[in-house]
Amino acid sequence: MSRKVEVLGRERVYDGFFKVDAWRLRQTAEGREFEFSRLNFERGHAAAVLLYDPEADSVMCVEEFRIGMLAAGFEGDACFSLGPVAGMIDAGETPRGAAIREAHEEAGVEIEDRDILAEFTTLPSPGGSSETVTMLLARADLSGLKDAVYGEAGEAEQTWRRVLPREEVLARVEREPSAGHLSVLMMKLELLRLRGVLCEPAAQNGPEM
Repeated sequence: MSRKVEVLGRERVYDGFFKVDAWRLRQTAEGREFEFSRLNFERGHAAAVLLYDPEADSVMCVEEFRIGMLAAGFEGDACFSLGPVAGMIDAGETPRGAAIREAHEEAGVEIEDRDILAEFTTLPSPGGSSETVTMLLARADLSGLKDAVYGEAGEAEQTWRRVLPREEVLARVEREPSAGHLSVLMMKLELLRLRGVLCEPAAQNGPEM
């Protein structure tokens, strides 16, 4: 089977904090050929890390206001979504480097490259966005940590650190609307627990899949 998509043109139709490009395309497949247009939302690339303490069987999440929750019709406290530590990957930065930096900035937790247990990359919405999110699971000592509020002074951002039992987070993922990153990482955590491979960190050039 031969399938091909040819780019006929590309135009930036919005150039603000985020970018939107209009693409003109031609697809050839299964004896058909047709032209069509698509809009692509370009917001850069991100990293999301779920911090897990295997001794306490607890995970660290952050709560933060999400405009998407408000726009979707949620009100009040429901607009503050529970999720993993996450942020955009800066120019010249690796996903692991971004995860380590965000863990410090958003949650006040120090982790190192050797603490990474798993790493994989997803496209959350490839039907309309080129954004990739590198998901990471990292081992961390969460003992003695209490709920706290974090956020860089120079950014309009405020996050609430939550250390929660793993089973509680699983239950919340099942019954409450949540960031997709949290659902995916909790499923990955459960898979690794079933496999019994949470003791060794992921290799730099070959993360646990």
